[in-house]
Amino acid sequence: TLDRSVAAKVLGTWRTVEGELESGAHPGAEVQGGGHWQYTTKQLHKEHEVTFEFRPAVADAEYNLGLGIGISGPYFIDGYRLILQHFKGVKQAHLRIIRIDGAELQDTGSMHVELGTTPSGYHHVAAAIKGDTIRLQIDGHPPLVSKLVGEVAGHVALMVGMSGVVSCPIRYRSLKVGPLPTDAPSDEELRQQAVEQRQHAIAKAVEDAKELVASRQHEEAASRLR
Repeated sequence: TLDRSVAAKVLGTWRTVEGELESGAHPGAEVQGGGHWQYTTKQLHKEHEVTFEFRPAVADAEYNLGLGIGISGPYFIDGYRLILQHFKGVKQAHLRIIRIDGAELQDTGSMHVELGTTPSGYHHVAAAIKGDTIRLQIDGHPPLVSKLVGEVAGHVALMVGMSGVVSCPIRYRSLKVGPLPTDAPSDEELRQQAVEQRQHAIAKAVEDAKELVASRQHEEAASRLR
C-alpha cells in the first residue's frame, strides 16, 4: 500500500484511495521546490529495476507524471526525473529524462511513444538502472536508453506536475524495486542503443526541418535543429 507510512517526504497534494496513491489535479503553477509535486518514498535503489503502474483519473485528459531515481540531498531534489507528458486528443506521449544537480538541469534523452488502451486502464512503467545507463520502457514499447553521470543510487519518488502545464489526477500502484531482469542487455548493448537513438533523433529533426523550410516555416525549422 502506498501511504504516508512509506514516504520519506511529501510535497503537494496526495491521498491514498483503495490502497493506491492518487495525486491531486496539478494546476501547472510553480510550487515550492519547482513546478511539480513529489512523493518521495523510503525505498532505495542501486542497480535495480524500478516498476510501477499508473492511469489518469480522467479519460483522454491532459496529464503528466514522473518517476524520480537517485533522489538525494537534504531536500530530496537532486537526481533524475523520468517524465511522461500526454496531450489531450493525441495518442502519442513524450518521454524525457532530466538530471537535476542543485540549480543545474540537464536533458539527457527523449522520445515519443504511442500509448494504446490496456484492459485495466493502467500503463506499466519499467526503469532498469545498470552502471551508468538507464533503460526506460512503457507498456513494452521500444525503450528510451540514456547515459547517466556515473553510477546512480538513492530514493525512489513518484511525481506529477510541470510548470505551466496542467494535469488531471494520476493513480499509481504496484511500485516495486527489484533485481534487474536476467535478460537485461549488457552495458555495451545499452550504450549502443543510446547512440542509435540519438542518431535517429538527429536524423528525424533534420528531415522535419527540411519539410518546414520547404513550406517556408523557417523559424520553426531552426527551433527543431537547436
